[in-house]
Amino acid sequence: MTNYPDPIKIFKALSDETRLRILCLLENQELSVNDIVEILDSSQSRISRHLTVLKEASFLDCRREGTWAYYRKAENAGTPPEMAQAWDLAGKWAKERQEVKQDRKKLQELLQNKRKRSHKFYGKHAGRWDEIRATLCGEPVTYQALEALIPPTLTTADIGTGTGHLLLPLARLVKKVIGVDHSPEMLSVAREKAKAAGLNNIELRVGEIDELPLKNGEVDAAFAGLVLHHAPDPAAAIAEMARIVKPRGIVTVIDLQSHNEEWMREELADAWLGFDESTLERWFKKASLKPIRWLEGLPPIGEDGKTTARAKLKSFIYYGRKERNSSK
Repeated sequence: MTNYPDPIKIFKALSDETRLRILCLLENQELSVNDIVEILDSSQSRISRHLTVLKEASFLDCRREGTWAYYRKAENAGTPPEMAQAWDLAGKWAKERQEVKQDRKKLQELLQNKRKRSHKFYGKHAGRWDEIRATLCGEPVTYQALEALIPPTLTTADIGTGTGHLLLPLARLVKKVIGVDHSPEMLSVAREKAKAAGLNNIELRVGEIDELPLKNGEVDAAFAGLVLHHAPDPAAAIAEMARIVKPRGIVTVIDLQSHNEEWMREELADAWLGFDESTLERWFKKASLKPIRWLEGLPPIGEDGKTTARAKLKSFIYYGRKERNSSK
């Protein structure tokens, strides 16, 4: 047993009834020293000595969390067979003892009290929980969790990529992103941004939204962010995006809902003053895309964290899936 713990330590660890009670408690539950003290109604110094003996014999795993230590019985699979056999023999005897059965009841009471404490806390602070939560876990983490739903093996297209506002976040999530824009100047800025960010899974192509420089079924998903209202023929642009995605692929349009801001035609070169859901649905179906969902976009936020004066312009996100048997 050269590579095993000293057999004397093994027998010593299992020779005390309190240590057997501790092992029974920790067999299926991780507990702190304070938890064990409470259940066994003993002193902390005495319990700590027992835990030291068990740990030296490799019967326990210890996890530290700040100034606290949590213990759990080591898995039999990770211990020498002689140790497992010794515990099987001693454990069978211990589990029939009245003290061990009583310890289990106290353990359940302790866990129930912890649940009650948690319920009491959340009940008391429900009114200001959003404020408390914001100090612990910000909105970006929530978005990260949602982003984790996106398979990292995808190849996607960002249509009308501009300077890469959507391109760069996509590149951090998927295998490859193909950015398309009709402006070489915009693509040049996007290229520099990608380089500065250390992203090498981006390919940029010059092309028009209604005549995309991609092959049929080249990508798994296509995105068009705030570009459709510049398209001479939005229906043709949607049909092109449907063409380049694989069967069962996704086309996502992010744009403005219908509005009456005429100044945007001159100042922002908008060809369309937004779109309504029924129009998008008609164009998607015509392109053999099955509409999935229309989502109201969040209002724009300024640097001060408040909604901007342009918040009256409402945005949307619209998803569609390419029909499996589509010939387009």
